[in-house]
Amino acid sequence: MSDEQKLLQRKVMLMCFLGTHIPLTVLCIYAMTSGVAGVGMMLLATLLATVVGAGVALLAVRNGFRAMATAN
Repeated sequence: MSDEQKLLQRKVMLMCFLGTHIPLTVLCIYAMTSGVAGVGMMLLATLLATVVGAGVALLAVRNGFRAMATAN
């Protein structure tokens, strides 16, 4: 894989990571500033779901880039 392809892969993976975690960060900030009672379990479930989702997305992107690299 060329340096240009590696850079593109890193950029796409970063965008997947940020796209998954920005909504979680906003939810946490909202919950902490609004004083919602019993929000801890909701935030924990949301965090777990976003980490799993990000992991799956990153693996899919990595496998897609590997397939493209071997096709060339």
